[in-house]
Amino acid sequence: MQLVNEYEIVFDLAFADQSSSALKIPLVNSIPLTLTLLRALLAPVVILLALYQPSKVAFGVCLITAFLSDIFDGVIARRLNIATPNLRRLDSIADSVFYVGVIFAAWYLYEDEIL
Repeated sequence: MQLVNEYEIVFDLAFADQSSSALKIPLVNSIPLTLTLLRALLAPVVILLALYQPSKVAFGVCLITAFLSDIFDGVIARRLNIATPNLRRLDSIADSVFYVGVIFAAWYLYEDEIL
């Protein structure tokens, strides 16, 4: 992957020959995918915070960040007309992974209050 200019990323496909290996994608089109991946990557962060460094502020920041990314990834994808079934599926998976992590963290931190 290399940056061509501030608006395009070139992905080099290792299995293709050099003449047809570059797939140019406008940088702005990668925002919904980046937001979705951010939400999926926040799940282990929430769990590790709960296990090793419990902080209500950090937990809240992760929740708000995930909530906002969940709202804006769909809005941006629809506005750019790049909403695909695969992106929607990945969004659902990222939601599930994140919220399972949040439920585990909440259970771990507040087991007595929950039960």
